[in-house]
Amino acid sequence: MRSTLFFRFMRKLLFLIIPLVIIFVFWVANRVESSPSLNWTRLYTGTEADYFHAATMAGDGSLIRARITLPADSRKLYYQRVANPGPGSNFSTWTYANQYNCITTAVASLGAEVSIFWINSSREIRHLKSADYGATWGSSQLIDYSPTTAVYGLAAAYKPNGDLTIFWADQSTLYLKKRVAGAWQSKVSWTKTTGDLSGIAVVYDQDWNLLITGKDANGNYKLWALIYGDGERLPVGSWSNLVPIFSAPSSQYEYHQVFLDKSDVYRAFYVEEFTGTPAYSRPYFISTSANFIDLPWSTPEQFDTLSSEYGLAITHYGNFLWATAPYGVWRAAPTPCTSDGGSCSIDENCCSGNCKNNICSPIGYTCDGFEWTRLYKGFEPDYFHTAAMPGDGSLVRLRIGPPADSRKLYYQRITNPGPGSDFSNWTYLTG
Repeated sequence: MRSTLFFRFMRKLLFLIIPLVIIFVFWVANRVESSPSLNWTRLYTGTEADYFHAATMAGDGSLIRARITLPADSRKLYYQRVANPGPGSNFSTWTYANQYNCITTAVASLGAEVSIFWINSSREIRHLKSADYGATWGSSQLIDYSPTTAVYGLAAAYKPNGDLTIFWADQSTLYLKKRVAGAWQSKVSWTKTTGDLSGIAVVYDQDWNLLITGKDANGNYKLWALIYGDGERLPVGSWSNLVPIFSAPSSQYEYHQVFLDKSDVYRAFYVEEFTGTPAYSRPYFISTSANFIDLPWSTPEQFDTLSSEYGLAITHYGNFLWATAPYGVWRAAPTPCTSDGGSCSIDENCCSGNCKNNICSPIGYTCDGFEWTRLYKGFEPDYFHTAAMPGDGSLVRLRIGPPADSRKLYYQRITNPGPGSDFSNWTYLTG
């Protein structure tokens, strides 16, 4: 009898929670969408062709760029280093890497080490490394082969300890290859089912956080978030669910060429292509002050009036953000403030920030004045869930297991939740 009453209570609680969760989601979406806009200034306008490219900021503040020329110019690979970039810098001088028939490229950096990667028409995955912030370069090294030449995305990122991982999209399969303690490991592939992929970007933030563009299994274009675990949110070597950020509104819309960066928050560019009339291909900017995969990203903002099929790379150094294409360089100025240690207003939409070194930075995850502290790090699968606080101050959480776990419903009640509480014990709700 008591068991039956308890199950009825839990069902009623669930029905009460769902409307609250919907209200909360809309509130969070509005808060995230009100992230402060950036003031971009164009520093370079060139004549280079719009084609595959990448950028990173080395540890000394140098801007490192790579680009591939058009097929009519044999798809040659060029790179560039601009020390102390700013207004008046020369962004027009490039160095030919003596590599041609290149399909796509990626760059990454950590401290003094800078890496350029590319895949060529012989399926070779090659690596060019600098140990002095991109001032000089060694010889290119062959590190592996892609299964085919239908590669439409390549990305790379370092861990703070110097380990390095590259990801590439070969048709509908995502592959990765790690360099651990200086030695390259065997490539592995993901466990997802999609259509052909069209872009990939990665940032290391205790796990490998990825944005991916491409078609789902039904041929519809998506922009997804994905985590490849390194022991923070997911166990090492495991994948999260593919979480759709945006879905193409019709078959006339496509998403391509995504780039990702994290400074104070996550920011990204991706290309939206419309094949109707009039057709266009434009880069859009999005951001989130949330924990990457947890909360909505901002409403996409068209970047200036720019038309581009290959998008804008995004990177940062210090307080400045940089956006680049082969033919252009932009810099975003931070929001200044004058009272270090005090509060400041980032813009009319954001409640407040902290003033540090005369720069106004957002507070917490959503710029809402709350400082968030993580109390629990578990390995539960990322799937549907909700929570509520009853009148006695306890925390009640509900979660559904993934399809592999038959979508079972679990619940948890934590009395007086706080530091030291056990958030790992769940009870399977039967009956």
